[in-house]
Amino acid sequence: METKMRILIIDDEWSSRKKTYENVLSNDLEIVAVENGSELFDKIQKVQVDGYLVDMVLDKWRTNDDKPQELIPVLERIGIFKPIFLVSRQIGTLVENNQLTSIINKIIEKGLLLKSFFAWNDFEKENRLKNNLVQTSNINKTILVHILSHVKIEKQKEEKIADIGIVCALNEELMPFLSSRENLFPAKDETIEGISIPFKRGVITTKSNKKIKYVAVISPFMGMVDCSYSSSILISEFKIKHLFMIGVCGGRDTEDIGIGDIIIPRESVAYQQGKLDDSNFILNPSYAPQSSNIMSSIGSDNECMSGYLENINRKYRQVRQAEAKLYSHIPVIHEDEMACGEVVVNKMGELDKIANEVNRRKLCSIDMESYALYRSNFFFNNVKVTLIKSVMDKTKNKNDKYKSYAAHIASEYLHELLYNEKICINNNSHT
Repeated sequence: METKMRILIIDDEWSSRKKTYENVLSNDLEIVAVENGSELFDKIQKVQVDGYLVDMVLDKWRTNDDKPQELIPVLERIGIFKPIFLVSRQIGTLVENNQLTSIINKIIEKGLLLKSFFAWNDFEKENRLKNNLVQTSNINKTILVHILSHVKIEKQKEEKIADIGIVCALNEELMPFLSSRENLFPAKDETIEGISIPFKRGVITTKSNKKIKYVAVISPFMGMVDCSYSSSILISEFKIKHLFMIGVCGGRDTEDIGIGDIIIPRESVAYQQGKLDDSNFILNPSYAPQSSNIMSSIGSDNECMSGYLENINRKYRQVRQAEAKLYSHIPVIHEDEMACGEVVVNKMGELDKIANEVNRRKLCSIDMESYALYRSNFFFNNVKVTLIKSVMDKTKNKNDKYKSYAAHIASEYLHELLYNEKICINNNSHT
C-alpha cells in the first residue's frame, strides 16, 4: 500500500473544523493536527511531515506572555524546506486592514515555500460537494500536487549531493583513482547545464560497508585559475564538505625528498605575488593554510604513515617487474610547505631560493594549483580541503619518467585512507 503524504494542520479552530478538514483532505493525505496552542512549536519541531496547512489568524491561541499568537513566528519555525499552504476565514478583514500584503511580503522576504492560499469558504464548498458525491476535493489535489512536486525536487537535490569532491589538473592523475576495484562503483560521466566541463560520479564502499559518494573533475588547464573554478563548482553544485586534490608535484633538490613521496602540505605559498616598479620586483607572497588538519588524525598511525605506502609501492613493482629497481624507494609523507606558481620550474636550487624568499625554510615541494585549492576554504569555510600529491621529479632536469608512478601513488593513497576510514567523512543530506 502506497504511503500517504503527511500534512500538519495548524488552526486555532481545529476542534470545530476537524470534520471538514478530514472530509476534504483525508482521502489522499494523512492529517496531523496541532490541537492546542501550548503544543504548537513543540509539534512543529518534532513531527515529521511533508507540508503544512496554516490558518493565517491564530489569535485564539496565546503566547507565553498572553499575547495573540502571530503567524510569522509560526512560519519561521516551520522553516524554508517544506511547502506551506495558508487558509483563512478572515481574508476580507485582512485585505481591508492592509495586513495581507504585509504578510505576503514577509513570507517572500524570508524565503518560505508558500505554495497556495485558500479561503475557508473553499473548504466549506468542497465539503458540500464531496458529501453530495459530486467530485473529489480540488483542494486535496492542489496540495498533493505541490507536495509531490516538492518531494521530487528534493529527491533530485539529494541524489546530486556528494560526500567528497576530487579535483585533478591532469587526466592521468585521476584515472588511477577510477581504476576498477571491487569496492569502487564505476564512475559515470555527468554534465551540468551551462557548465562546459564534465564530472565523474561514483561510490566508494569502505571496509565497514559505508557508502561514500564522490564526484571528480579534471580542470581544463593546469594552474590556479582553472583549479579555482573547478573546485568552486564542485563545492557549490554538489554541496560537498570535503574536497581533495590528488596528483603530482615537483620536489626540492634535497636527499630527504624522494620520487613518489607523498606531500600533504600544511600550507601553500603563492611565491610569485608582489609589486613591480621602475627599479625592481618587490615580493609579497600569500600564504594559504590547510583546513582539514588531516595529519593530526593520521600522524601517529604507522599504518597510514608507512604501511599503506609500502603496500602500494610493492604492488606497483610486482606489476612492473622489469623496471622494479626504478621504484625501489619506499615513499614517505611530508607535511612541510608547498610553493605554488604559474610557471614550470626547471632550475637546480630554485626551491632553495624560493624557500628563503618566502621565509619557509622547510618548504619541500612545488606545484601549480595548491594555493587555489587551499584558498577554497576562505570562500567556503565549512569545507575541509586536503591536497595529496606525489613527487614525480625534482626541480632540475624535469621529465615525465615517473609521472604515472607518482600519480598512482597519490590516488592509491587517498583510496586507502577512504577505504580504511582513516578520514572522517560525514555523509551529506539535504535538511
